Amino acid sequence: MINEEVLKEKLKYLIMMASRPKFELLDFNLDFEYNDYKKKDYLVEYTVDVKFDYHGRIDETPRDMGMDIATMMDLMNGHVGFWIITPEGKLSKDYDAYVDEGVIWSIEFEFDQKHEFNTSFKVTYPD
Repeated sequence: MINEEVLKEKLKYLIMMASRPKFELLDFNLDFEYNDYKKKDYLVEYTVDVKFDYHGRIDETPRDMGMDIATMMDLMNGHVGFWIITPEGKLSKDYDAYVDEGVIWSIEFEFDQKHEFNTSFKVTYPD
């Protein structure tokens, strides 16, 4: 059986340390999809939900803001995809998996003051 809480804390710590100083993690969660929910011994995919405050540049003009947010999401995608949870529930930085481009669920934005984003990234394994 995969220990979800231990994996959550380890991955949260690794992403938090790798993403500083541009990102401040405010909330973190993992949602696991198993091939058998009774055994919980083999993952099919998982989702990383992360809320963060972004300390990088986000311009106030619509065109530049969109490009800055896309850059920010690419950076966070790289942090999420650096350490992968294998189907067997082990952390690996050499495992081949696909991390989608991410979804932004909410934004709290005040120019040069607050850049909080609530996001999700789905991690899937090759067939």
